[in-house]
Amino acid sequence: MKKFMICAITLFLLLSTSVFGDTPPGNVQATFKKMYPKANGIAWSQDDGYYCANFVMNGFTKNVWFNVRGQWVMTQTDLVSLDRLSPAVYNAFVSGPYASWVVDNVTMVEFPKWQAIIVIKVG
Repeated sequence: MKKFMICAITLFLLLSTSVFGDTPPGNVQATFKKMYPKANGIAWSQDDGYYCANFVMNGFTKNVWFNVRGQWVMTQTDLVSLDRLSPAVYNAFVSGPYASWVVDNVTMVEFPKWQAIIVIKVG
């Protein structure tokens, strides 16, 4: 019984450390709240020195990256299918060489100083 308690406490501490270890600093959280004031269900993680907020908004899964200074780096939005694209992008794809391929996923990646990139994964 004593071994079980020690294992349970150790497991709890490990889980607590990993959950709270990814909590971003206040400047990152402040920038996030300015950009997405109505977001909820946010899961924070770290990826190569960036803080990443993962959440669902308006039916789309979003992943938002911030640097340690609290500056927005990029947002990845999972659009899932072609019907969520702008007409110009949709028409360019359906008239292109991959139009007959099966679309696996559609993602939009936005940056602060660059034009958004649309990634259409086909198989």
